[in-house]
Amino acid sequence: MQSRFYIYFIFLLFSTEVKSQTADSLVILMCNQCNSPDQISAGDDYCVPTSFTKEIYGYDSLDNLIYSTLSKKYLATYSYVFEDSIHYTYDSLGHTENYIKYAWNQSTQSWAYDEEYFYAYNSLGGEDSIYRSISGVQSAYTIRTDSLSQLKTVFYWKWGGSIWEPDKRYRHWFNSQWLDTLYLVDEWTGSVWLNKTQTTKTYNLQYNIEESISSNWQPFVWAKSQQDLYSYNASNELILHETNSWQDSIQAWIPKEKYAFEFYTNPTIYGVYYLVWNKTISDWDSIYHDVTTYDSSGRDILNFLNEIWMPKTSLTTKSYDLNGNQISTSYSTSLGASSSSSYIFNSDNLIIHSETHSSSKHGVGKDFYCNWYRISVDSILFSIPDTLHICQGATQQLTGELIYPEHEFTYLWTPSVGLSNDTALLPVFSPQTSTQYYLNIFDSTGIISTYPLFVSIETPNPAPIIDSLISNGRCFPDTIQLFFHPQLQQTYTWYRPGSNVWVSLNDTLFFSSNGLSDSFFVEAIDLNGCISRSDTIEVSMNAEPVSNISSSPAIFCAGDTVMLFVSPYLASARNYQWKVNGIDSIGATDSTFTIFDSGLYSIRVTDQNTSCEYTKNFTAGFGSINQPALIVAFPDTILCANDTTWLSSMYNDTSWNYTWIMGNSAYSSSPSIYAVTGNSYYFRIRVGNCQVNSDTVTIYKDNFKPSISPGGTISLCHPDSVLLQSSQATSYVWSTGETTSQIYVDTSGLYFVSGIDSLGCQNVSWTTQVNKLPMSPPSQISYSTPYLISSINSISLQWYRNDTLIVGATTAAHWPSMDGSYIVSYLDSNGCIVMSDPYYYSILGIGSIENKNTVQLFPNPISSESKISYSGKGKVELIEIYDSKFVQIFSLLNPGSNYILDKFSLSSGLYFGRVRIELIDSKVDHWIKFSVID
Repeated sequence: MQSRFYIYFIFLLFSTEVKSQTADSLVILMCNQCNSPDQISAGDDYCVPTSFTKEIYGYDSLDNLIYSTLSKKYLATYSYVFEDSIHYTYDSLGHTENYIKYAWNQSTQSWAYDEEYFYAYNSLGGEDSIYRSISGVQSAYTIRTDSLSQLKTVFYWKWGGSIWEPDKRYRHWFNSQWLDTLYLVDEWTGSVWLNKTQTTKTYNLQYNIEESISSNWQPFVWAKSQQDLYSYNASNELILHETNSWQDSIQAWIPKEKYAFEFYTNPTIYGVYYLVWNKTISDWDSIYHDVTTYDSSGRDILNFLNEIWMPKTSLTTKSYDLNGNQISTSYSTSLGASSSSSYIFNSDNLIIHSETHSSSKHGVGKDFYCNWYRISVDSILFSIPDTLHICQGATQQLTGELIYPEHEFTYLWTPSVGLSNDTALLPVFSPQTSTQYYLNIFDSTGIISTYPLFVSIETPNPAPIIDSLISNGRCFPDTIQLFFHPQLQQTYTWYRPGSNVWVSLNDTLFFSSNGLSDSFFVEAIDLNGCISRSDTIEVSMNAEPVSNISSSPAIFCAGDTVMLFVSPYLASARNYQWKVNGIDSIGATDSTFTIFDSGLYSIRVTDQNTSCEYTKNFTAGFGSINQPALIVAFPDTILCANDTTWLSSMYNDTSWNYTWIMGNSAYSSSPSIYAVTGNSYYFRIRVGNCQVNSDTVTIYKDNFKPSISPGGTISLCHPDSVLLQSSQATSYVWSTGETTSQIYVDTSGLYFVSGIDSLGCQNVSWTTQVNKLPMSPPSQISYSTPYLISSINSISLQWYRNDTLIVGATTAAHWPSMDGSYIVSYLDSNGCIVMSDPYYYSILGIGSIENKNTVQLFPNPISSESKISYSGKGKVELIEIYDSKFVQIFSLLNPGSNYILDKFSLSSGLYFGRVRIELIDSKVDHWIKFSVID
């Protein structure tokens, strides 16, 4: 148990170590040597590593695998050497079309050609229709869609006869969903697949019966051979796979083996029991139990295999990076065999490097220990070319993409001749002749890898020679054609001296420039990138002696005198000859020419220095308008706000081009228009090069529109009114029928006014909305000695005497100090002031009834209780208590003539009591002022 525990510990440590590393510091645990704990002599049991392998992968831009290179570590030297290298090519659909395998020749330190495979595909593109290897095996698929069958024929190369000899195999029949219903091999064995439903899902497969030719070998007489049964749970997970074999003697199926799948309640655990049929006990007997553990992402991280009949146990652990890629696998058994694999991915999550280490134990009965150490896989080259092409006389820095930064490996290039540094990973190469180099990569144990690199010194092709052809001399716009004779497998670029901006990528360059010169050369690049340059050629072109013919004036009509002239004008260097309708005009040899009629005029200009000759043409057209341009309209028209007026040309000639001008801007191109704004209007007629303007009509726009002040929405309190005032007009008509410039309004409604101004234009104002707010109830004033009481208590109360505001009188109770007419007001919810009816108060009792009867409260102030007593006519109807802010806190009806007033919960302070006496024909209020003390 000691050794078993130790092996588990090592591999769990490996898994944890790798999983915790980041992508830039990934390391591999590797078994270097295995010894017993004690010093042992030769012949004792020991553990040795049996293999260390690693593989590097490369991909194209479409992520297709294009090569893989396998290397193995020799046990004697612990250094890696190449084993084989496989290269792939693909067709446009991504199918593999070529597979080439190379083997490493250790003696020559080079790759040797090993084997090659070719593929072709049928029209469906899903299966290869032809497959051939150079080792002499070829196979072909054919699909017959009419009978839903498929045939694969394998051909063997018969060396003696040098022909392909067929061997018929692999015949398939399919149902309508292209699922196998019958499968034959060598026409002697077959399988019949039956499905529960017509679907392509594998879990719906119910059972499979294999049959073979019967023992008497009668053709196409099939006998049952094997049967597979499958069971699934409600989640379509496979829970049982049982295999039966056919027994001819009893004509029945005999159980053979089965797998029982367990899905534990913990979703990260999965188990499989493997059982075989025990004929002795006629029951199933277990062979092994396989348990797999999964992480939260559903990836298996631990597998424990326990074989029941043999004392053998295996353990497999896996780890993953943050992208979900598996980066390590560890495997160990109780008998000492162990292996570990690690994987490295690029940014596209494709494997670019894998490494496997294995060890085994020799002997039985001895415990052993493994000493593990870490080696770095930093600095492994992702790609290095097989051949480096350098142009003769040039140097080149080797480039390559690294998986990780170098820091733990050393390098040695052999031979060292022509290298800037033979111990640098990427040196500068400058050999004089083609040389085979090898890059040896070392770790602390020695060489772990060797990369071959052949440096080929390339001789550039001869420089191109430029030739030229000139069409029609060197007078612009003639053309000079520069060209050379191109060679195959070279690219060419035209440049100007001193510039790295290319001019042309064609074999021929055309030059045509008005009076300028230029220089060009050609740069040729061959397939190896070697550059050769032609000599520089200079070209020039004489300028044309005249640029154009102009006229003065530029636009002319019948009767005008027009001068034609050419530019530039250099009399000492030019000869001129004017022509009229193609005929030389005698004596017209100046740079100017006067014309009076329409026609075709030309000038031939000859440069006296270059003899370049150039002809320019000028077509003269003298236009005319025979009818006057007059406007049909009311002169100086005045338009009211919504009015328009029609303006038109007196004559309408379809050959004329009209342009109406409003103010200073073009307005319309029609013969007639409608004017809607105040402005000046005229039109312009153009016929050929001639034009004429019409007379001008001025339109005055009266934008009169009355307005109401105030406008918008007005809210009125009761009984207010508002004065609506119209803007200036000569006459008025209000929506109410009134005809004055202003009206008073005291009811809700929409109000507007129609007016006429001094020019006679009539318009209607915008409306004014008047809202009469609802009237709130006024306060009722009553008298209760010695106060006037408001029936409404509001924070906005205000008392008035004889229509004069009483300063500070803002509470519901007011103690009048003199005779007068009292009014109380408050602000309602609409913000309106609501006034009460006047209450006339006099010391003699006008406005209230003075009661001579007596109301007393004793004791006063109150410390615990007091008596309110009344003597006189009538009876006590009501007693009320108010605090100092005149807020009622107590009320009692019909209390009797004597009432005991308890302190209750009254706090210390000033209070008012009202005692209402009911008489025969009236009611009188008596007020009592009292205090409460603790």
